[in-house]
Amino acid sequence: SGRYAETVEALRQIGQLGHLYAALKEQVAQLETTKSDHAELEKLRLLFLEGDQESSASVLADLQGRVSSLQGLASDLQGEKEKVSQRGSPRGLRRCRGGLGREGAAEGPTEANPARAPLSPTRSALQEIKRELKELGGQQEMAKATLQQLVTRTADRLQGQLDELRAMVESVGQRQEQAEAQAEAQAACPVCSTDTSAQVGQLLQRYEKLQELVDSFMSQQAVGTAVRLLPGRSQQDEELLKRIQATVVQVQGDYEKLSSVTGNLLDDRHQKQKDIE
Repeated sequence: SGRYAETVEALRQIGQLGHLYAALKEQVAQLETTKSDHAELEKLRLLFLEGDQESSASVLADLQGRVSSLQGLASDLQGEKEKVSQRGSPRGLRRCRGGLGREGAAEGPTEANPARAPLSPTRSALQEIKRELKELGGQQEMAKATLQQLVTRTADRLQGQLDELRAMVESVGQRQEQAEAQAEAQAACPVCSTDTSAQVGQLLQRYEKLQELVDSFMSQQAVGTAVRLLPGRSQQDEELLKRIQATVVQVQGDYEKLSSVTGNLLDDRHQKQKDIE
């Protein structure tokens, strides 16, 4: 009868060990699925390089710490699995016979599956990480949209200035043609006409240069928001805008001078025509 009782106790312990092994196997499988989450975190880490460097560094440090804790948890579960395997051997059964019975009676049914407990904080940590990544992605999208609006407004303003300069150049060209026609008819002041023609040519050249700068700026902005967010890219755009603005101011100054000279020439033509009449 005593040997029969020992056999029944051993079978009961083998059943408990089988349940423990099945639970550990299930949780190891769940941890294997978290490897895909780790791969997703690595991809998202690459996307962080396009955003704010300081916030990305802090978030990445936090994520790396949590991934390290998950790896430590996996190591602990692997150790528990090895212990269960050792207990499943005949020598382990004899060593722990009676011990499991006392522990099971003292701890109750909540300790029948000790490896299941750490999964709850692991899942909550993964959910919190995904939520933080989603918030950071939203902030990056807002920053990109704001930058795109700023670039669009700047390009529209520059195009408006170009349209005004084009109208100015056309007006000066028409007045220059009228002045040259009167000069040919009256054969008066050929030197002044030559100077005015040279100034009109310079104005046209500077206008073409300004148009090239604006086209270059627009083509650079069309590359994409990801390129504009690279370090040092905004500084290059600012330098290009300063060059464009300086050229605009120079062309406007040349137009004012040329308009004054052309006005004086026309006044001289009218006065000489009155004197001839």
